[in-house]
This record gives sequence, C-alpha cells and structure tokens, in this order.
Amino acid sequence: MNTATIEVQTADPAPPGKKLGKIKASDGVVYMVWPDKLGLFRPGNRYEIQFSEDEFNGRTYRKIANVKPAQSQPKVSVPKQDAANAEHDFVARTLAALIQACAVEVTQRGLADTVRMLRTVYRESVT
Repeated sequence: MNTATIEVQTADPAPPGKKLGKIKASDGVVYMVWPDKLGLFRPGNRYEIQFSEDEFNGRTYRKIANVKPAQSQPKVSVPKQDAANAEHDFVARTLAALIQACAVEVTQRGLADTVRMLRTVYRESVT
C-alpha cells in the first residue's frame, strides 16, 4: 500500500455506467475512489491517502483505500457570491455518490432528509 499527501484539485463522481469516481490532485495525478469515500474530498483541501497501484494496458491506475485530512488543515473559504453555488455543487455531487452506492433511500422523504443533512454538513465545514 502506497501513501501520499495530496491537495485536491477536483473531485468528480463516477460517470454513468462506471463504479469509481475520480480525484485529481493539484500535481495532476488522478486517483480512483469508491463513492462512499468521494464525499470526504473537497477541492483545495489536503489529505493523507493510502492507495494501491495497478497497471493495465500500459497505464497506471491508482485506487484510494483510506483517507484522512492532512495535519493543520486550513478551512475552505468560499467567496460570498459563490457560496450558494458551492453548497449546491457539494450537495449534488455527494447525493449522486450516495445514490450510486445505494446508501440513501430513493424516496421523496429519503432524498429530502439526505439533502438537509448534506446542507448542514457543508455549512458546518465552511464556517
């Protein structure tokens, strides 16, 4: 198992028909991640990760196994005019990952409760 400290540039859910999302580090390295861990990553933050490496058709694939925030993690500051968009983006991406992982009840009540919870999580993380 390999280890690294990365700063996240982007965190994207799995495309339709795929199981793994992608984390792109600020150095350009791409890591695959299961949906249950995708919501732990926020662009601009640093994380200590453990990952495995596999090679297929001459290409190296890195899959994250464990993640924790890096020491002395700065809080993400979101400009006021972008705060609503950032919250919406976080909720939408995380909800999509939870649905894909079958970790949320796909009913009106289940989705509404999950969205409320995610909005609370987001607001607590940026204050």
